[in-house]
Amino acid sequence: MPTHTTMGVVSGKLADDNRARLKKKIAAVVDDWFDAAYVGGDWPRSGNTYPHFSARAAADAKRDGALMSNARLGKRLESVEATKRRLRIDVLAVRRHAVGVTARFVLGMELAGELNRAERVAGSLFLTWEDGGWQVFGYDVQRGKA
Repeated sequence: MPTHTTMGVVSGKLADDNRARLKKKIAAVVDDWFDAAYVGGDWPRSGNTYPHFSARAAADAKRDGALMSNARLGKRLESVEATKRRLRIDVLAVRRHAVGVTARFVLGMELAGELNRAERVAGSLFLTWEDGGWQVFGYDVQRGKA
């Protein structure tokens, strides 16, 4: 299921072609996390659950693992299917360049296996450009039954 991505508020000036490129890049960052942490791949999970997260944000997310991924549920899952993938991107632009992004998201999913339930993960990822790419440096995420 593709992620439905829209541009939200842009503070500062950002050309339309830069908006389109930014939207695509941020969507790829969020999609990589959705797939690594929640819905992609085989179960149980292994590998990098927090791609594009800074070292500190990845360490925080690992401590918040029950919230930030399905890794702790992995042995009890046979599959996870996305039922909703939505993303809205708010941008801070300086001198016509994006310097900060708030990615507001909703991920709906159906868990199957020993656990059979619908869940919803929603919140915000805070991103900045670092080391040649967009990185998540913080987050505000909630998780619960759908």
